Amino acid sequence: MLADFSTLLSDWLLLICRALNACQLRSSWLQMVSDTWVTLMPLSHVQLALGLTFGVDLEKGSQLQSLIKIIGMSHVTSASGYNVGLILNLTRRLTSRFYRFYGLLILLPLVWLYVWLCDFTPSVSRAALMSSLILIAGMCRRQLSVMRALVLTAVLVALVQPQWLGELSFQLSWLATLGIVWWLPMLNVECWLGVNTAEQLRGQSPSWTVAALWRWWWHEFWQNWSATLATQVTTWPLIFEHFQKWPVVTLLANPLLLWLTPTMTLLSGGYLVVTTITQPVLGPMLTDPVWGWWLGWPLRSTIDVFWWGVSSLAKLPFGEVVVSNWRSWHTYCWWMCLYLVWLRWRSFQRHQQLILTPYD
Repeated sequence: MLADFSTLLSDWLLLICRALNACQLRSSWLQMVSDTWVTLMPLSHVQLALGLTFGVDLEKGSQLQSLIKIIGMSHVTSASGYNVGLILNLTRRLTSRFYRFYGLLILLPLVWLYVWLCDFTPSVSRAALMSSLILIAGMCRRQLSVMRALVLTAVLVALVQPQWLGELSFQLSWLATLGIVWWLPMLNVECWLGVNTAEQLRGQSPSWTVAALWRWWWHEFWQNWSATLATQVTTWPLIFEHFQKWPVVTLLANPLLLWLTPTMTLLSGGYLVVTTITQPVLGPMLTDPVWGWWLGWPLRSTIDVFWWGVSSLAKLPFGEVVVSNWRSWHTYCWWMCLYLVWLRWRSFQRHQQLILTPYD
């Protein structure tokens, strides 16, 4: 009966997509945006911006695609759960004054509209489904942990779209989120340097002194590096199994360049809104070389910085590690070891809480 329900639901969703002619509408809209943006910035910048925002594939064999693969940052050029998180955080701030139910009525359609614009890719759909479960639980005044939402998402995907479980993008996205849930608390600044030192690094008050900027930069670098390590620990065995190599330079590239991702994503989203709404009115201004140069300068300059960082890191000699005889049982053994280490860490945390908790 459960299998019949999942089949019926899948057919219903497919029928709706065909009725709305969604794929052709999305393709024509993205083509209009691409044609307009070419007047604002080079074609390579347009491809990166659209890939970063909506998961549009880069041109095969292009220089940017080759360099990004070398440094292991292909996830930046494809829409992922990170984009869903940006949309949720931005919309939550804009709807914070609304009642929780009305805010949810704005958040959920906006998130799934973005999933449709990304052509229902497995990684984005996983993040949207997981976020929807947490939001609905919060509306019902229930607390759903990220770990339970992650497991429940995998169960729902197995019932509705079981073929996604075999997609490498879904597997990497799910494992990366699992790594953040498991390992990021173990790698944070407070754990290794103490709460007082972490507060000093974070900075209590805004200041433009060299020491304050250094502390802010080091804290941000540590946070990005720990998030990178947490995701790589759980995903690199799968990368070894499928590609027989793993880019070591990604441990350096992600902390140094990942802070540009939200800037490029938000700027691309703003340009998309402006381009879509004002195209009938400001079309001649967007296609004018002078006005187009000035209008495209913020996003173009940000992508230039990202391009320079990618090309510089791709020249490093310790680019990747090649393992040609990696097998599936190696991957399972590694994950089992990670699970045992995580259990040990949880028991240590509980022991510390018992010591620090005062007796009544």
